Amino acid sequence: MLHAGLDLSRRKLDVCLLSDDGEHLDQLVVPPDAGSLRTLARRIDDVHGEPVCAVIESMTGARIVHDTLEQEGWSVEIAVPWKALGELARRDTPPRAGDQWRMNFTRVATALRVENGRYRKIEGRASQVSSWSPQYVMDIHRPETWGYVQFERAARPFVPDPSWPARRWLYTVYYAEREFRQSRGRWSSILAELGAPAPGADLTDPRVETTGELFEASVTLARPGTSPERWHVRQDGRVWKR
Repeated sequence: MLHAGLDLSRRKLDVCLLSDDGEHLDQLVVPPDAGSLRTLARRIDDVHGEPVCAVIESMTGARIVHDTLEQEGWSVEIAVPWKALGELARRDTPPRAGDQWRMNFTRVATALRVENGRYRKIEGRASQVSSWSPQYVMDIHRPETWGYVQFERAARPFVPDPSWPARRWLYTVYYAEREFRQSRGRWSSILAELGAPAPGADLTDPRVETTGELFEASVTLARPGTSPERWHVRQDGRVWKR
């Protein structure tokens, strides 16, 4: 298997060709039109005679490709080093079997028109945002609402997060506190004053404690067949179990 990285612009297509072992095999440049791409594919096949996995690493203003993708469909693959993800997630990487991470995959589709050979946004038409999992709020920038990815080495059913009811309720209180402080200039220790809903099933003993600059909300999660767990959230959004 060969691996090709493609850098596509209106004027040219740069191709970096690597072996399966990462050895640099070739560096090519061709015009970004259909005929040149067919010639490029035949040349690589004649010289190397191996299947090719190609990815578009950079694409700038390539209308011919954009139009074709819209007609035929497309998919996106992104490779990120486990080390970089581990540093951000503050956990061991690569994940172990059964580990769950919160991730979000979102697409923004914007209505466009072609004007003088360039794409322009159609004014007055809102972009359509779609996500792979329910967000529960009109905001894709809240990690606590992202979907779960479960890592496995073999096929295994998804295991729902047992702490989700507690986490969801605590974040409801967290955002209610932020709105309350913005309008009143203080935190509130009274759930009714915050307008927060009562805890749902399996959640008991809700509490909110405040100081001039800090707040901490907590609730007990009691599931059948398990020991009760006390979950907390504070003013910076950190959630933990004690």
